[in-house]
Amino acid sequence: MQKTILALLVFVSFSWPAFSQIYKWKDKDGNIIMSTTPPPPGVASEKKEVEKDRPGPKTTAAVSANPATQDFGFRRPYKDVKVIIYVTDWCGICRKARTFLKSLGVNLIEYDVEKDPAQEKERSRKAGGQKGVPVIDVEGTIALGFGANSLRATIEEKRASWVLR
Repeated sequence: MQKTILALLVFVSFSWPAFSQIYKWKDKDGNIIMSTTPPPPGVASEKKEVEKDRPGPKTTAAVSANPATQDFGFRRPYKDVKVIIYVTDWCGICRKARTFLKSLGVNLIEYDVEKDPAQEKERSRKAGGQKGVPVIDVEGTIALGFGANSLRATIEEKRASWVLR
């Protein structure tokens, strides 16, 4: 009976996503410090809960050699990644992109550019004057059209970002 309970507890602990806190503060010299340990007492800081990926077999390409893009196993939850998509009602590719983004659970904001002239102007600016939809803005990274693999890679890069928002 005890072995069964122990096995159940181990299973449950591995089935829940792991979360950790990241702290961000400035030291006395004005340098920004980010750490998983809290700052010294009395120092004002921001605290952000991030999802920690569990170790597992590597199925992707080698990890980037650029330390600025490495996530060291910590990732923000998908819901914390802000994505803006500019669409039209009649666009089938827009529907596919919307469905894909909703399946990831990102913080999705949609604008129908035929119904909102101000958003059409913003879409055009972000697209560098090019025509067409969808235009997808993932926290400042602009994608023209829809490609699931490249969009997922952009979102994963933003999840791995150490910038606290």
